[in-house]
Amino acid sequence: MLRYGRKQWVYVLGGLMLLGLVGCSSGQSEESQPESISSAASQAETESSGEEVTILESAFESEESEPETEPRTEEERSSAAEETSTEAEAQETVARETEPSVEPVYFEGDEQEVIKQKLALGGDNAYCHAVTNFFEDQGVTDISSIFDYMFATDSQYYSEEDFDGYSDTILNLAKNEIYARRGRMFTDPELYEFFLTRMWYEPKYTPEEFDEGVFNEYERANLDLLVSLGA
Repeated sequence: MLRYGRKQWVYVLGGLMLLGLVGCSSGQSEESQPESISSAASQAETESSGEEVTILESAFESEESEPETEPRTEEERSSAAEETSTEAEAQETVARETEPSVEPVYFEGDEQEVIKQKLALGGDNAYCHAVTNFFEDQGVTDISSIFDYMFATDSQYYSEEDFDGYSDTILNLAKNEIYARRGRMFTDPELYEFFLTRMWYEPKYTPEEFDEGVFNEYERANLDLLVSLGA
C-alpha cells in the first residue's frame, strides 16, 4: 500500500478537484447545446410567425382597400336597359336614314328590247299571272296589258260594288297601283318585281322618301275605299 505524506495528499486532492471541474465544465457545455438549438429554433419560429402575420395583415389591407360594388337596384337595372334600348333604336334609325330600303331598277335598249326584258322578269311572278287572268277576263289576251293600268283610280271615284268579285290579290294590287303610278318603290320583292314589268312604271321614291301629299282627291278616296275592303 502506498503511503503519501501530507504534502502529497494535497497534490492528489488538488488534481482530483481539477479533474472534477473539467468534467463539470464539459457537462455544462454539452447540456447548453440543446438549449442553444432550442433557442435558435424558437427564434426561427417567432420570425416565421411574424412573417405570416405580416402577409395576412397585408392581404386584409388589400381587400379593405378595394371598393365594394353594391348590387344594382331594380330601378337602376331598368334604367340601364332603357338606355341600351334607346341606343339600339337610334342606331337602327340612322341605318334606315343612311341606307335606302330599295333601289330603283332601270332597263336598257329600245322599246322592243325593254318589253322582252320585262316579260322575262315576270315569268315566274305570281302577281303577273293574276293580272294576266284579270285582263283576259276583260278580253285582253295580248301583251298590251303591260301598258295599261288595272283601274282608273286617279281619274274617277269607285264604289264598293265596283270591286265585288275580285280576289284579295287583285284588291291589294289595285291599292298599290295608286302608289306605283306616283313612282313609289316597294320593299316586297315580288310586288316590286310585278310593277317593274309594267311599261308605265317609273321607280323614283323609296318608301321613306315618298310623300302621300301627291295624291289627288280621286286617289285618296279610292285608297280609303280599298283599305276598308281589306286591301
